[in-house]
Parts: sequence; structure tokens; C-alpha cells
Amino acid sequence: PSAPSYIHFSELTTTSVNVSWGEPKQANGIIEGYRLVYEPCTPVDGVSKIVTVDVKGSSPLWMKIKDLADGVTYNFRIRAKTLTYGPEVEANITTGPGEGEPFISRYGSALTLHWTSGDQGRAPITRYVIEARPSDEGLWDILIKEIPKEVTSYTLNLEMLREGVTYDFRVIAVNDYGYGSPSAPSPTISG
Repeated sequence: PSAPSYIHFSELTTTSVNVSWGEPKQANGIIEGYRLVYEPCTPVDGVSKIVTVDVKGSSPLWMKIKDLADGVTYNFRIRAKTLTYGPEVEANITTGPGEGEPFISRYGSALTLHWTSGDQGRAPITRYVIEARPSDEGLWDILIKEIPKEVTSYTLNLEMLREGVTYDFRVIAVNDYGYGSPSAPSPTISG
């Protein structure tokens, strides 16, 4: 296959980053998976640890990397596999405080999520989506679809949620290319 069409970083923190990538323009076969390799550009504590992660299948096209060191530039390389691996696409990212997880304020039965506008990627953000996940099911579900791009907080009524169930929330920026990488989940809230 040809090289993946892009690498995109989001949800950057001091120790983690969400890496997403695009499918190759030319698959030249059925894509069986991707190989993601990352390493610090300069050794950390004298060690240059190379990490290789094999992602099976053609989706999902993102992965949360959690074992990074603060303030270090990492080189990420990813390539797609059909029968063999194709060329790689590469990019560097330096860890540091990035956009945070949404934080929540609660007043009575009203719950307000606040977030920061993240990296817009290849096109301007057009709207935001809020997803909720009940702790007993573990599946994310879209709760609020159309939040204008100028808005960075949203108040919802806890009566929308099932009583006695705890929930996580996350915010996703949407642009003309589709959904961005989700924010980190909020602290858990019980309905």
C-alpha cells in the first residue's frame, strides 16, 4: 500500500497523546493493519526506547499513547500493511500541557460541561458533539449533536440520564472531514 495519508495528534498532555492517521490513498489490496513505531528524538534518561505497536485490521485509525515523558520530542512513524508493509508517514510531536479533558460543574439537576477548543486539523471546526457513556454498558452514545463551534460549554439536565447510573462524558470537535479525536473522558458523574 502507499503511505498513510496523514498523521494527526490531539489530546496532547505531558505524558500522553492521541495519534490518528489516514488510510493510504492506494490500498493495493486489503489492508490488514498498521504498524506504529515511536521513539524519543533524544534519549530520555540515557535510554532511547523504541516502541512498536501493531494495529490489526483497517480500523480504528487512532490510538492513545500513554507512556511518554514530559517535554520530550517523539518521532512517530506509521505504515500500512497488505501482504507487506508500505512506506511510512512520519511526524514529530513534543509533549506538554495541551487541551484538557472537559471539566464539569453541577448545580442541582443541571450539569455543565466546559472544554477548550482543540486542534482543528485540516479544516475549521464546524460544531461539537457531546457523547455520554453509562458505566454499566461502556458504550459511548451521542447525547447532544449540534453544538455551535463558538460554544465551549454546554448545560444539560440530569433528568435526561438514567437515575443511579454513573456516566462519563466527552466532547468531539467536528469539521468537514468528519469527527476529530474525542477528548479525554470527564470525571465520572452519577445521574
